[in-house]
Amino acid sequence: LLVRSVSCTGAAFCMTVGGSFSSAVWNGLSWKEKRGMTTGTDGGANVSCATSDFCVDVPAEAPYTLMWDGRSWRDQPMSTSVPRTSPGSLAFNEVSCGSTSFCAATVNKSLPWLWKGRLWQGSELVGQGYAVDVSCSSKDFCAVADTGGTARTWNGRSWSSAIFVGNASPDAEPQVSCSRGDTCMLVDEADAYLYAPDHA
Repeated sequence: LLVRSVSCTGAAFCMTVGGSFSSAVWNGLSWKEKRGMTTGTDGGANVSCATSDFCVDVPAEAPYTLMWDGRSWRDQPMSTSVPRTSPGSLAFNEVSCGSTSFCAATVNKSLPWLWKGRLWQGSELVGQGYAVDVSCSSKDFCAVADTGGTARTWNGRSWSSAIFVGNASPDAEPQVSCSRGDTCMLVDEADAYLYAPDHA
C-alpha cells in the first residue's frame, strides 16, 4: 500500500488511503488492508475520519468522494455528491470531517464545500489566494488556509472574512490543523501561526 494520507480517531482506529485502490485500517494492534476503492482513480489522496464508522476520502483531482461505513467504501459520484447545478469541471482537493454529518472539502481550490449528510454545497472563492488546506474540529468550527497569507473560519453558519496570517510566498502551500476548543495551528514554508478565539 502506497500511503498518501492517514486519519486517526484514537489509539484504536486509524485509516490510511493510497494507490492501487487500497486502504488499510489500524485496530490498535495491527493493520488490515481493505480493498474496494473501485472508482476510476488510482486510489485515495486525502482521508478524514470522524469515527471508526465514518470516513471520507477524496481521490486526487476527482469530481466525487468515497465514504467508509465501518466495513467498506462506497462511491459518491458527482451526480449525488455534487449538486447538478454546479458549473464547470469540479475536482476535490482536501477534506476534513468534524462529525459524521459534517465535512468540508476544498474544491477547485476554492472555499470549502460542505457536506451535511446528503449533498456537497458550494461556496464563493477565497479572497487573496487559493485554498490549499482545511481542518474541522466539529460541525461548528473549521479553518481554511490559502496561498495568499490569509485564513478563514467557519462558525457553524457562515465563513468569516479573510484573516491576515502572514506574508506567505505565493507558491507556499500552508497546512492547518484545528483541535477542540477551536484552536488552530497554521504552518507555511517558513513560520507557524497560532489561532485561538481569545487572541483572534
